[in-house]
Amino acid sequence: HTTAELDSFKTKNGFTFPMVADTGRVIFSKFATQNIPRNILLDKQGKIVHQSIGFDEQDFHKIKQLIEEYLKQ
Repeated sequence: HTTAELDSFKTKNGFTFPMVADTGRVIFSKFATQNIPRNILLDKQGKIVHQSIGFDEQDFHKIKQLIEEYLKQ
């Protein structure tokens, strides 16, 4: 998808968090071949500190907690 399509999708759904179009599926091909959403959290050094597939409230809260912890470092 294009950046314009992604921006339209964000606006339509009321999302306010940053999103970047993966044109050519370059990033997707490095980490996954299927199963969206795939959640990958990297630390400041680029090390994967959490990854999960799909969405559920418990994992979402864990990701938020990890982000808060890593932002304090």
